[in-house]
Amino acid sequence: GVTLCACLIGLAVAHGSGVPLDALKAATTVFLALLAHAGINVLNDYFDARSGTDALNDERLFPFTGGSRFIQNGVLSERTTGLFGYALLLAVVPAGLWLTAVSAPGLIGIGLFGLVVGWAYSAPPLELVNRGLGEFAVTGGWVTVVVGTDYVQRHAFAFAPLAAGLGFALLVANLLYINQFPDAKADARAGKRTLVVRLG
Repeated sequence: GVTLCACLIGLAVAHGSGVPLDALKAATTVFLALLAHAGINVLNDYFDARSGTDALNDERLFPFTGGSRFIQNGVLSERTTGLFGYALLLAVVPAGLWLTAVSAPGLIGIGLFGLVVGWAYSAPPLELVNRGLGEFAVTGGWVTVVVGTDYVQRHAFAFAPLAAGLGFALLVANLLYINQFPDAKADARAGKRTLVVRLG
């Protein structure tokens, strides 16, 4: 739902700026954003399993915190989860290149930034969430979704999607921050130094 909302904000900003919306490009953008978000979520589960934080978490608020538990419940192996996450991200690339070809070259930078920030959120060696930078990564990631969605329609960078996306992205980052409280003890035991763990 969060991904769809971010895309709708980007489309609304473009439409409100007088840009005629292309339905095919809009639908493709939403699909790719959902696919990328799914891949990033799966990789987050994978890296949380590798760090041990999900296995240690017995105070989570199901289903809102503590990961999907697919690995811990034996639905998928750790290796399969990792491969699935990377496969989802790789699947974004061909359609993303097509979308770039029918919009403008700057989309490559937007898409690459979004994928790298999403990956770096939990993947070593950066592990931004473990450095207390998760909320900043999430803010940057969701602003990128709004800006990217607008860019596909507008074929240029503009201030309006950045301004419109920032408030939404900060809201998503605050939801992440709140969700870290039930996981704080397990995160601390696993050495996952989230902002909540750092601030106490």
